[in-house]
Amino acid sequence: MIKLMMLIALMNICPNIALSAVSSTNQGIQVGAIHIYPVLDTKALYDNNITRSESNSISSAQTFLSPSITMLAGNVEHYLSLQYKLEYDKFWSSSIDTYTNHFIDVLLHRELSNRGRLDIGINYSRSQDQRGSTFTGIPTQLLGFIEPNRWHQAAVTAKFEYGSNGARMKLAAHGDYSIKRFENNRALTASQDSNSSTFGGTLFFRTRSRFYALLDTTYGIQDYRQSASPLSSHELGLAGGLAWKASARTSGTIKVGWLQRRLDLSGQTNSNLAWDASISWKPLSYSTWTISTSFANTETLGATGSFVQSQQNQVSWSHAWDQVFSHAIGISIGRNKYIGTARTDHLSDAHLSLIYAMQPWLDISTDYAYSRRASNKALSSYKQHLFSMAFHIVP
Repeated sequence: MIKLMMLIALMNICPNIALSAVSSTNQGIQVGAIHIYPVLDTKALYDNNITRSESNSISSAQTFLSPSITMLAGNVEHYLSLQYKLEYDKFWSSSIDTYTNHFIDVLLHRELSNRGRLDIGINYSRSQDQRGSTFTGIPTQLLGFIEPNRWHQAAVTAKFEYGSNGARMKLAAHGDYSIKRFENNRALTASQDSNSSTFGGTLFFRTRSRFYALLDTTYGIQDYRQSASPLSSHELGLAGGLAWKASARTSGTIKVGWLQRRLDLSGQTNSNLAWDASISWKPLSYSTWTISTSFANTETLGATGSFVQSQQNQVSWSHAWDQVFSHAIGISIGRNKYIGTARTDHLSDAHLSLIYAMQPWLDISTDYAYSRRASNKALSSYKQHLFSMAFHIVP
């Protein structure tokens, strides 16, 4: 149980850590003072529109393979973890889209006292953007860019928490810095090389036994490395709200506030109401409904405009029918508005997963996902159907 708690904690600060690494059945392999957790995920897929194209879609069967290994040393108060994960995806009808990704995550966790906790993470990724996921609305193939854009990214993250469970006041502070560089299609991707950093903190004030009022602030810097880039910006966010776990059945967080982005080159500022809310309801111990909604600024990912105002609304339901069969269903609706242009995208997604826990070390799932983007920008709309069967193996 202690090792499980440590794995869950490291997921919060190392975003590349796979959820599959956290399993109550994964007791790991002990070598001296080190616990080793190997995991293998593999999928067979069929995608009817692998390039997210509006009119010239390419369909393909895929074979996906992702082994990972997590090494953990220490105890629940002080530990060091290292994870390596590989992703290989073979596109049988389009070899140019086949890829191999690599992810490395290191996390140091320290309990500084009975109230203070510190996490420091180092992450390295070598990955690519599937065609049609970036530079949307731009005829990249007609311009001669037919390969997926490959990139690497290094990041450092830190998180500090002060305050014991049940304290009248708690503090959580965080910061990160990342460097992202593209490796090919440089005439197209040079404008997307960037350094980015985010700093922020949240103060929690206990109002009742299970309720906390909160004040949250974030400050972000997007530094695009191309000279005189119109995309570089500074962003400030201020919000207040409520976090609670009223009972075993309900929990949630609601934050509402103000968000301002300033473009460095033009000096233009854009201010908006922003929010981030998520509420979970468990009518039964084995059934969970979650509703979430958010409004935030995101990057254009090579498309036109200075940045994107993104609104997302989601509903999901997971339910265990018995000890071996369960399902997960989710629906999301969103809108992306590209600031500086007239472009607006309307997004809708849905997914269904059926999971069979065949053995303590083997889960089998069948999945269907639907994705649609309706845009007033030419060459930017698409529909996509994705079918898959997945095997999750914990040796």
